[in-house]
Amino acid sequence: MKRSLVLVVTLLSCILSAPWSIANEPAGVVISRDVVVQQGDTLSSIARRELGRAGLAAQLANYNSVGLNDTLNAGDVIRIPIRVPSDEITAQVVFAKGDVSVTRLLNPVTSRANQTAVTGAIQTSDSSTAARTESQPLRRYAAVLVGDTITTASDGFASIAFSSGSVINLQPNTIASFDHIACLESDDNCLVEIMTQQGRVTFDIEGRSQQTLEFIVTTPYASAAVRGTVFDIDLTDNFAVSVSVTEGDVDVAAQAETVAVPEGFGVVVKEGESPGGLIELLPAPVFKRVPARFALGDTVEWWGLSSADAYRVVLSNDEAAAQSIADFELSAQPSVFDIQQALTGAVSSGNYFLTLGAVDDNGLAGYKSNTRITLADVDTDIDPVSTSVRREGSEFVVAIEDLSDLALGYEIQIASDDDFSDPLSVDVNETGTAVFRVDEDRVFTRARVLVNPFTVSAFGPVTSN
Repeated sequence: MKRSLVLVVTLLSCILSAPWSIANEPAGVVISRDVVVQQGDTLSSIARRELGRAGLAAQLANYNSVGLNDTLNAGDVIRIPIRVPSDEITAQVVFAKGDVSVTRLLNPVTSRANQTAVTGAIQTSDSSTAARTESQPLRRYAAVLVGDTITTASDGFASIAFSSGSVINLQPNTIASFDHIACLESDDNCLVEIMTQQGRVTFDIEGRSQQTLEFIVTTPYASAAVRGTVFDIDLTDNFAVSVSVTEGDVDVAAQAETVAVPEGFGVVVKEGESPGGLIELLPAPVFKRVPARFALGDTVEWWGLSSADAYRVVLSNDEAAAQSIADFELSAQPSVFDIQQALTGAVSSGNYFLTLGAVDDNGLAGYKSNTRITLADVDTDIDPVSTSVRREGSEFVVAIEDLSDLALGYEIQIASDDDFSDPLSVDVNETGTAVFRVDEDRVFTRARVLVNPFTVSAFGPVTSN
């Protein structure tokens, strides 16, 4: 069910009425979110808009070390304090594979509390407070803390879940820093801020019932404020960022301009420029042929999209592609590929999900299709089997010749050409007989032995009527 999660900032009055100092808040850490000053803004107007009370302007001035009546210039950054619980895990790695590491602040309270986002980059406002860090591998079930920077290598993938139900997936060659995490299931408010420095991140944002949600993603070229649920951010182009929204709405801001990106559209922001115009996303590809199982040599085919510049393929353990096994990009033509041949790493046989999406020439990812598939190994020690085929009225009867003692069953294919470009396939038991009704005068058949659901022989010779 689609949801539209509206951005509302609601902070507890007890936090705002108390002095904003870490020493007075032993149960948590006070950090900040940043707002960009608009023309005509004052501390009072910002306090009213962001905190709900103009009377909090004095505390806001104290927190930002400015005078209450100082003139604010458009483009200035004002920090809004947020309390983050320090004694509970608010995000967790639910899946990780390959080379994934985390760089963690050893003194997160003093360093993060003094950080300010300036033009999309993190700077330490107090140079006398040096942030000491350490790097280590990031494993499944590990906690993700405020200040963590997660890096995925070319074979790395990480799925991060928040207690609100939101999930983000860091694709290979991605760097992302978790600047703010205040998102406990028991909280009335959920605030998450992530700085994506490079790579590609997919987001599936959900809020608990009655929970106010604010999810902010900052890149070197633009920031995205999330009112929607499902979107992609791609920084693989060194001089641009693309945002594709497939469910909900996302506000994309750059150079003091904001564009509301609705469902079904995307936007590209180039370095130093305002967000471009809205671009309609490509539809989900439609699969033309998905084999019963994929051994080496078996191909999947889909109806090509004329506007596609490339296709992205994800092999995963789950339908949502949150547990990625492999991720690769294909050229737009042809609209067919051999999965086993495309896999660069060792992937065990078994049942998986295949997700396919088109990318346009702007780098925007379109809607995706997925299907359940089976990967099988070919046992070359098993002798291939032959088939015979005869016509009986409007039907063709295909039988296995020389039944194998090792067979749990057989996969039989029938096609109108000897290349088997678009075959019909059926699994039969150890008796090895199948009946097909096809509107062809001449057919071609072949078969292979099924030793178990994930092990097969090579196909035997092609037979024709």
